[in-house]
Amino acid sequence: VGGNTVARALARKQDFTGVLPSGTKSDYIFTMFGINDALRSDLAKYVSAQVFKENYRILLHLLKADAPDAKIAVMTATTNDQCIDDHVQVTYELVQEEAVKLIDLNALWKEQYDMQKGNFGYGDWLATDACHPTPKSAQIMAQKIFRDLIGE
Repeated sequence: VGGNTVARALARKQDFTGVLPSGTKSDYIFTMFGINDALRSDLAKYVSAQVFKENYRILLHLLKADAPDAKIAVMTATTNDQCIDDHVQVTYELVQEEAVKLIDLNALWKEQYDMQKGNFGYGDWLATDACHPTPKSAQIMAQKIFRDLIGE
C-alpha cells in the first residue's frame, strides 16, 4: 500500500492476517517499511526510529502467528527526500532480534545512486522524485531479492 507506515499496517491487520483460503499457506511474506515512517515532513506518518522498531516488532509477531511456516523477508527502506538512516539501522537490529531474512535494498540504493560517480540518478535509477524507482532500478531490486532468497 503506497504511503503506508507500520502503524497504519497494524491498524488494518485484518487485511493481511487470516485471509488465505483454508488449507493454503504462505511460503514467504515480504515487508518493507520505513520510508513513510521516517518522513519528518509529514507528522501524520512520522515516528521516531524506536517507535518504528517496536511497531515493526508487533507486526512481525502478528505475521509469524498468522503464518508460522512462512519465511519472512524484511526489506530495508530504500530512500526518501529526508534522512532515513536511523529507521534503517533499527531495521537491521530487528532482523537480528527476530531471526527473519534481511534483504538490504537500502545498501543497494546507496551503491547504485551516487551522483558524484555519475551513475544512475534521476531518469535512470529514480523516477521524478527521491523515492520511486524507474523500471530499470525496479528490475535490479527484483534481481537482488531473488538472489538473496536463492542464497538461503
